[in-house]
Amino acid sequence: MLKKFNAKVLYIASGIYSVTVNVIAFLVGYTYFTTEAKALQVVFIICLFLIGLQFGASNLLPSMFQADVLESIELQTKGKRLDAALPTVIGIGTMITGTIAQSLSPQILYGDGSVIGYIQPTDAEPNPAQSLETKIMMLFFYTIFHGIMMFLAGVPFFFYKLTGKKKEEIHNAVLAQREELAE
Repeated sequence: MLKKFNAKVLYIASGIYSVTVNVIAFLVGYTYFTTEAKALQVVFIICLFLIGLQFGASNLLPSMFQADVLESIELQTKGKRLDAALPTVIGIGTMITGTIAQSLSPQILYGDGSVIGYIQPTDAEPNPAQSLETKIMMLFFYTIFHGIMMFLAGVPFFFYKLTGKKKEEIHNAVLAQREELAE
């Protein structure tokens, strides 16, 4: 697909695809919970497979963007490669967002005052019954909420400029600059 479309378009499209497939998965799951039609379990598993296809784009494309940004920085700094700086910044951002997510998860998931109201298993009750509302809310967070977050991850790429001719120009300029510096 990278031969037909640039990485920016693919990343944005993968966010739209994620929302679409996750909404379909939610509707299938919701229908299953309300009707208990067994055939919908198979359809839901197919939806999960389709959701999984999006992860290829969300794992591969950011690395490509990182390479483009590093080349742009190398060109602007006259040959200084900052290969460690960008992953460090990304790692810190990931750590901060992960910490926020971990601190919010219990308020969303567990207990009477939570959004979902999930009842945790215990030794006395290893498989507690969950209400229909809890099942639907959990399905919502697992599908639609996740899809929306994947789409929002693509929003900054609407402003990403290192594509097409500009990307090629920077790449060629970096190669020429490297040859110059090697002499």
